[in-house]
Order: sequence, then C-alpha cells, then structure tokens
Amino acid sequence: MRWKRGFTLLELLVTLSIVAVLMGVATPSFRDYLLNQELRAATERLASDLRWARQSAVQRGGRVVVCPGSATTGCRATPEWGMGWFVFHDTDGDRRFGAGDEVLRRTEPLEGISARSARARRQLSFFPNGSAPGSNLTIRLCNERGPAFARQVRVSLSGRIRSLRAGQGAEPGC
Repeated sequence: MRWKRGFTLLELLVTLSIVAVLMGVATPSFRDYLLNQELRAATERLASDLRWARQSAVQRGGRVVVCPGSATTGCRATPEWGMGWFVFHDTDGDRRFGAGDEVLRRTEPLEGISARSARARRQLSFFPNGSAPGSNLTIRLCNERGPAFARQVRVSLSGRIRSLRAGQGAEPGC
C-alpha cells in the first residue's frame, strides 16, 4: 500500500475555517487583556511615584509635592493627571513650583488613559513625617473599557497610598 503525501483542498479549507473562527474568538479577549494591563501599569506607575515622593519627603526632612503638569509649565490648574505629573522638593514651602525648587521625578502623559482627581485636590504635598494633610485624595484612572473597569489610587491624610480596581471598593465613575 502506498501513502499519498500532502492534503486535499477540502482539508486545507476546513483547517483555515477553524483557525479563522478561533482567531475571531480570541482577538477581542486579547485586546481586553492588553487594555487591562495598560491601565494596571499606569495605576502602579502613579502609585509608585506617590510612594517614592512620600519616602523622599521623609528622607529629605522637607515638603515634597506631586502635581499634574510639567517642570516647564508648573502645576496645572486642572486635576487632569493623565497628561503627566512631576514631583518636586518644595524648598520654600509655598506648594508651587518655583526657581529654587528641585525637580525629583517626571512622568510623561498616559496614552489612552484618563486620570482625574477632584477639583479641590489638584496636588499632593507630603510632609517630613510622611503625612499628606488637607483632604484624602482619590485619582480615578479609566480607559476605553469604561467605568466598570476603572482603577483608583487613594492617598489618606496619614500618607497611606492604596491602588484599587473596580470591584475592590473603587468608586464607580471616570
């Protein structure tokens, strides 16, 4: 008995059809996975920078401020953190970036992610004891998946920093 090598056109079409169906099913869930990972990474980057700013305030024995904006334009008047933020050592204690203040860290804008805090709390100051007086700060991060998948970074008056995802106690909304 002699075996034929290869396969028929019908077998090829059936195989390609199965692959097409599997790709159609896998592609949306893979996109959701990527969007979730981008949002998670942005949340952790923000929380990490806030933790680092708190640690810097304790180590330096002075006030360290984190605010949305850039070192060239200063702190933004809006609470939009998604456009980037920076950390500076507030040597004169006026909570504004000035000539004598030292930039400690800069973060570029977050692509495809909205990050906002309440209008009343557009910046965060850490004191030498690690506290962040004023009021609690909540920064909500969202992407195109919507509020059901939002994440938050919360900073308490004592300076405790937590990151939460939807379903873990994060408040709804973006």
